[in-house]
Amino acid sequence: MNIIILGAGSVGLHLATELSCLGNNVTIVDTNKDKLAHIQEVCDVQSVQGNAADLSVLVKAGLQDCQLLLATTNNDEANMLSCLLAKNVGVATTIARLRQDFYFRGHKTLYRNKMGIDLIVCPEILAALDVIGYTKELKSSVVETLADGNIEVKTIRVSRNFKYKNYILNEIPFPENTLVSGVVRDDKLTIPRGNYKIQEDDILYIIGKTEVVEHMGGVFDPKKEGWFFSQHKTAFVLGGGHIGFLVAKLLSMHEIEVKLIEEDPEKCKQVAAALPDITVFNEDGTNDKFLHEEGIENADYFISACKEVETSLVASLLAKDMGVKEVISVIDNDRYNRVLQRLGINNIVNPRNKTSQCILEFIGNGNVLTHTLGRFEDAHLIEMYTTENFPLKGKTLQEINLPENTLVCIIQRGEEVFVPKGSDHIQVGDMVVIFTIGEHIDAIQKLFGR
Repeated sequence: MNIIILGAGSVGLHLATELSCLGNNVTIVDTNKDKLAHIQEVCDVQSVQGNAADLSVLVKAGLQDCQLLLATTNNDEANMLSCLLAKNVGVATTIARLRQDFYFRGHKTLYRNKMGIDLIVCPEILAALDVIGYTKELKSSVVETLADGNIEVKTIRVSRNFKYKNYILNEIPFPENTLVSGVVRDDKLTIPRGNYKIQEDDILYIIGKTEVVEHMGGVFDPKKEGWFFSQHKTAFVLGGGHIGFLVAKLLSMHEIEVKLIEEDPEKCKQVAAALPDITVFNEDGTNDKFLHEEGIENADYFISACKEVETSLVASLLAKDMGVKEVISVIDNDRYNRVLQRLGINNIVNPRNKTSQCILEFIGNGNVLTHTLGRFEDAHLIEMYTTENFPLKGKTLQEINLPENTLVCIIQRGEEVFVPKGSDHIQVGDMVVIFTIGEHIDAIQKLFGR
């Protein structure tokens, strides 16, 4: 396959190395000749010096014979424009790395359909979601987060106090726009129908809009007759930048008490205004006296997400030494991993690595995002966007001949997220979440015209 990578930074370098090793013809474009020279020293690629948004530069890089274009420069607009140019000359697949959060406020479908971007990735969003995956309280219940955090899958075990034990699913008042997509009984995962009777010790996989699912905890309170988190948890977040802000927001959404520390007073004001449910401190995250006064030794989590590597390292080690149960460090440079691990900090998140991993998985899975469901390796959640050549236009879900053990769980249409009925139609531009058990990914891709 002929591949063009725009941007010779760390993400571009990692992708160029991986894709060239797989036997692809890779050309990398950047304005910096020194970066290009370095990449050519470490991997077998071609290089073109120039602006990634310049059509003549893209043509020189072989755009007319390209099957895949990866836009990973530090300029969001250049990445979007290059994808648009590539699609207009017939490039099959385009991927753009975007960092500005306003590009993710319900407009991804527009960019995908009108600008021809098949996958949009944001390092900060991926890193924040990875941090959430490291938190023990959520790790036990949140199985997967989809659609840039808009959709969530979590598990709930049916206890002996569960009010609706021995009820069928259709009789249980689950929150609106949530769905029990799977049930584990006797270590076997099945896709239940509405008449499935729930028993004690069943594990329910529930999928729905994050704003709804987030309030459903690991147990059911028969007195309150509602879903709730069983224990109070506290998290300290160091850094009020993009990643720190997203982490604080996600933790707060899951009813975890958040204390965010930021040295920049202006950022403190912005975060406090945007997230009124968290406590914001204009302080130095390495000030042990302040941390002690705020009770850090009783905290469940300390997440270091500041840009200054030295501050992040010192703060992480200090939090670990002061007794925080779980310390998570967000660091862009792998060379610090060994030091952190030797000091007992094993939860390390690298935004650039997560970006590369997401892109490589998307390419490897035939231009769809797939997620393995917990420990069940043959169970997959598939995120798939419908394009103009979607072959099932006009058909209702009940008219679509899905493979066995396959269920359309959720449809995201613009900002709307809903559980579809059999009479609903899938429209062009929809993001569809499909749950399947077994080797059906290829069949589903063909069915959806991918």
